[in-house]
Amino acid sequence: MHAFRESAVAAAGAARRSMILRRIRHGMHVWLRGLHGETVCLYPNPGNAGDALILVGTIEALARAGVAWDLVRPGDDVAGRTLLLGGGGNLVPPYGEMASALRTFVDTDPARIVVLPHGIRDHHDEMALLRSGDTVFCRDRVAFEHVRRHTDASVRLEHDMAFHLDAEMLLDRGGRDPDAVAFLEERLAEHGWSLGRLRDRPVVRFNRIDVERRSDSSETDIDLSFHLIHTDVDSISWVDAWALLRCIESARTIATDRLHVALGAALLGVPVQLSSNSYDKNLAVFETSLSRFPNVDFVGDQPSVDQ
Repeated sequence: MHAFRESAVAAAGAARRSMILRRIRHGMHVWLRGLHGETVCLYPNPGNAGDALILVGTIEALARAGVAWDLVRPGDDVAGRTLLLGGGGNLVPPYGEMASALRTFVDTDPARIVVLPHGIRDHHDEMALLRSGDTVFCRDRVAFEHVRRHTDASVRLEHDMAFHLDAEMLLDRGGRDPDAVAFLEERLAEHGWSLGRLRDRPVVRFNRIDVERRSDSSETDIDLSFHLIHTDVDSISWVDAWALLRCIESARTIATDRLHVALGAALLGVPVQLSSNSYDKNLAVFETSLSRFPNVDFVGDQPSVDQ
């Protein structure tokens, strides 16, 4: 009887997440359908395993909308074509890769530039380069209010592209790929971890160790987003994204200041406490999107939960 009750609760949770995701994905899906039959240029946001989730979600969203794509780099000829700049959090200080790419691509005269859902702070000059036929999708209201004061482009509020990822399908794909499994096992072992050890801990801390870490942040057990990444995010992102989800799935409860660890937990129904990063990104995306998921709590500047 107990097992039956647990199964029923899990099924109800999965159904609720599915309903939330349909609503979250709807607006972007409708917009992308306007590109149906077109082959667009796609420049992914560079970064970590969280950005791999974003890229895989983007590719799935394009496929659902019937949009083909070519991967491009800054300096490639995109004249007369629709250019999609991958979503993420790179258009904020102290990062500069996406801003540099945008400036380079503008000079190659694309038919239109579309910035996929991004957290944007500052970068007034880059926003001013965009034209009335271009579109900027912001993944939080702070970015939305900021960008529309500094651009002639259409500015829209939409959710992070990682929400378009089919988590269960990706978990199944990676679990059947020996190379993906070996990659994950080797990376975890390098840092003294295994999936079994993750499962044994009542709470696992997946906090960041990079420039967005708050000075008063609690310690981390392992920074998954930092360590589970290949050198070429574009070509093997699905492996990195799978590895991140597999670790999240293995945890009983997560404490993190990594936005896409929390987002992955939202997709999988894993209880997670999200704390602040070095600026307002986590809170802003929580208010826009993650607050819809009952398994995600925002704890602000408070330390991660005790183990």
